[in-house]
Parts: sequence; structure tokens; C-alpha cells
Amino acid sequence: MIHWSETPTGDFCGQFEGRQLGSARDPRKEAARWCDRHAFIKDFNEVVVVGIGHGYHLIEIKKRWPHLLVRAYDAKPGVKLQDYPDALWAELANLENCKLHFEAKIESVKQAPLGPVLQFSSACREVEAQIYDLLLGQSPKALTTWGEQLGYYFFAESAHQIPENLAVNIKSLPTASEGFLLENKILHLLLELVQ
Repeated sequence: MIHWSETPTGDFCGQFEGRQLGSARDPRKEAARWCDRHAFIKDFNEVVVVGIGHGYHLIEIKKRWPHLLVRAYDAKPGVKLQDYPDALWAELANLENCKLHFEAKIESVKQAPLGPVLQFSSACREVEAQIYDLLLGQSPKALTTWGEQLGYYFFAESAHQIPENLAVNIKSLPTASEGFLLENKILHLLLELVQ
């Protein structure tokens, strides 16, 4: 269950198992900054977000880019939209083309993404991280997403040249060992693609 409290801005912040699900000071400002960092999604028709948290980032996405279909996943047990404070529940429940999947399990996430896969990391635990890896690995735009998220814009631009029907599957990459970073996975994947 999420424990809710009011922020100084009059919004809501929640804690799950003692961990903040986002900003306790100004969650809307946090959501706006998160969307600023992921502005490349505006060019797509669909985006998948792992980590629902407070949900302000989803509200901000739909405010900025109403054309986007948003699929959002959260795996926290016992958490449902009905448990959110009334004002926040009303905002989230009224978002058009936004599908919220609460209590998601990794084996129930079957639909491959048709656009970028993003993670709202402050709202994620281990299961959400596994869902993120699974979905990111199925995304035809995985390389572009990685380039954007890591700040390698030249890489992201090059990745746009890869055909959209080429799905990159993280499972095909070597098993990650300690210290095996995402950058190493990307470099390995690039070597595979150019061979």
C-alpha cells in the first residue's frame, strides 16, 4: 500500500515500503523535467513507461503530446489506481489513450512496444527493472532510446537509420556480469549489427 502525503505545492507524494515514489517537494516540476529529458518521444505514436509512481509524469506526457498512446506498468503488489488520493485519481483516470497496468508481472507483459520504452526510475523496484529490460529488448527503437538516455546524441541519430522492423532483443546479448554496463551491451550489439 502507498502512504500518501501532501506536498508544499498542494500535490501528493507517496511512499511504498519506505521509498519515495518521486519528488516530495514538487512532483509536477519533477515530471516536467523528466519530460524535457525525454522530449524525443513526441515523434512517435506510442510510448511505454515503466514505473507509474505518483503519475504526474504520465499527466505531463499527455498534456504535452496528447497524440501519444501511453502504456504504463507498475509491479508493486496491492497498489491500484483506486488507492490514489481523489484529486490525483481523477487526473489519472481521465487521461485519454493512457493504459495503466498495476500489479504487473513480468510474465504478463506480452505486447511488444511500438515506440520508445522509458523508465521512471524513482518509482521502480527490481520487478519493474526486469519489465523495463524485457520491453526495452523488444523495442525496434531500443538503440535510439539508449542513445538519447545516455546522452550520445550522435549515436541516437545514427540509430534512426536502422530499419524499424529490426527488433533488438536484450536477451540475445551476453549475460551481464558485475560491472558490465549498458554501454558495453550497446557496443557489443553494434559489433553484431555491422558483422
